[in-house]
Amino acid sequence: MKWFYNSRIAITILFTSFFLMCKAARSTVVDRHGFTIHVRLMDSVPGDTVFLLLGNEMLWSPIWNDANEKTGITNGNGEVSFQVFTTEAAGIFTLFKNNVSKNSKGATNRRKPVTRPQFWEAGDNIRLTIAKNTISCTGRGAEKYNARFELLYNLDQNVRLTDFQDENLLIKWAKLADCKMQMLQGWDGQMSKLSYEVLKADVLYHFKYLLIKQPQKIFEDAKGYATNKSVRSYLAAFDDENVYGLSDSALALSTQFLYFQYAIYQNRAARLSEGYDRGSLFNYILNEPNQRVRDRLFTFFFLKEKLPQQTADEWFATALATMKDEQLRSVVNKAYVFKNEMTGKLLPANTLLDKDRLPVSLASLKGKVLVVDFWNTGCGGCAKLYANVLKKVKGKMKGREDVLFVSIAVDKKFNIWNESVASGKYTSADALNLYTGEPGAKHPLVKALKVTGYPTLIVVDRNNKVLQYNTDNLSTVEGLTKLLTGI
Repeated sequence: MKWFYNSRIAITILFTSFFLMCKAARSTVVDRHGFTIHVRLMDSVPGDTVFLLLGNEMLWSPIWNDANEKTGITNGNGEVSFQVFTTEAAGIFTLFKNNVSKNSKGATNRRKPVTRPQFWEAGDNIRLTIAKNTISCTGRGAEKYNARFELLYNLDQNVRLTDFQDENLLIKWAKLADCKMQMLQGWDGQMSKLSYEVLKADVLYHFKYLLIKQPQKIFEDAKGYATNKSVRSYLAAFDDENVYGLSDSALALSTQFLYFQYAIYQNRAARLSEGYDRGSLFNYILNEPNQRVRDRLFTFFFLKEKLPQQTADEWFATALATMKDEQLRSVVNKAYVFKNEMTGKLLPANTLLDKDRLPVSLASLKGKVLVVDFWNTGCGGCAKLYANVLKKVKGKMKGREDVLFVSIAVDKKFNIWNESVASGKYTSADALNLYTGEPGAKHPLVKALKVTGYPTLIVVDRNNKVLQYNTDNLSTVEGLTKLLTGI
């Protein structure tokens, strides 16, 4: 019966993939929309590469970013233009650039955002002038960009909610939110109804999202805040169905609302099980009444969450059967294919650097069971995974000479990496500690294993094949110990 059930899941997913391909092939006439952006970067130098990335930031992934990224090179005046054609009538974009800088080792490129996510509509033809602390916009559709800069990106950076029990801070944040809403009214009628609603949603849920996320950071894990009565009461106060009369379309296009709604479902799942239960989180998303919001939350779920190996196939099949957005369904389907193709994948033979700056190939470690941890300096989740899981499991595996813990940092600079290793915050001195060097996250090994977030944990068998890839059981002492003990 189990074989029959799993076969049904596989057939469902294959049929969905075939249906999507056939539907795309049948579509000979596609509605095309477009917008144009002229950018001037005041601090640019000739040769800076500027990237325009289409799509909501919470859904960014190498699985689909390449098809949604436009590239331009600045001229002598720091100017670059983008003319974008898409099947959507409205959406989100963000601008990045590669800074051409020099250090003792020569020229290097480093990508950084030059704007936060922007809402665009078909027909926009704008000119953005971007200086260090100011952005101005002119042209058709400029009003919504200028309003967004004023209301969302010039917030009082000195206001921080550091303690959820500090009522004065809560009041201060609430007053700031009220002030922004009053300012928003001054823009009413100066942009389309959809633009105004998306901006209103972003302003409202920007503050609501911050107010529910900050208390979680006080505790070391989800179970901590889930079992604390004061925190549970505080978080529950934000868990309501009031969407302030905003349309389904506006909510689906609001980055801040999507972040907020996902966090609400996380909190519900945590309160329900007194821990972080991904099964409950999946069901909350499944029952989200707004179809477009549900499609986006499902996509975020499959791109970001560590999935239980025993239920992942069923969840993929269920989500694909309920999603309507063809592009997002394609992303989720690719995520499913990616998950399956990584299991059993032979470890690449690329080399990394050790503490003596000598090359080491993971392929040379064949014959050992490898626990491979990808991390970077400054990653709080990486430090937490090491302290709460890897350090403890390593102690339990003492005496197992066939089990090797491999720590791989995507740090570019030797001194930063070496200090982090010596600190004992991310790894131990007796692990095999390696780093990527200058390529960083673009190292061939990192790209081959499609590591897109940190920490990423992979268990490799004695034949140098991936046994489990970033599944949720690897992030617990019990789950990782059980796996290693059974190998």
